[in-house]
Amino acid sequence: MHFVLFPAESEDGTAIVDPTREGVFTIVLLGQEFAFRLPLGSILPPKYDPATDEQFPGNFNYNPYTGTELSIAAPQ
Repeated sequence: MHFVLFPAESEDGTAIVDPTREGVFTIVLLGQEFAFRLPLGSILPPKYDPATDEQFPGNFNYNPYTGTELSIAAPQ
């Protein structure tokens, strides 16, 4: 495992990456390119299928099996 640290802001003070917004960021390390899709599901709250109460990562918008739109609200 490797930890990659980089500044959170560019020289003009703007955020380099917002892990909660849609997009992609790429890191080039020792000549290899690593691309990451955003948002990062691991830092978002889970989402739920209101019909089945199944839980999915926070970066999912739809249930991949049924196509049902997911909700942030946890099942009762």
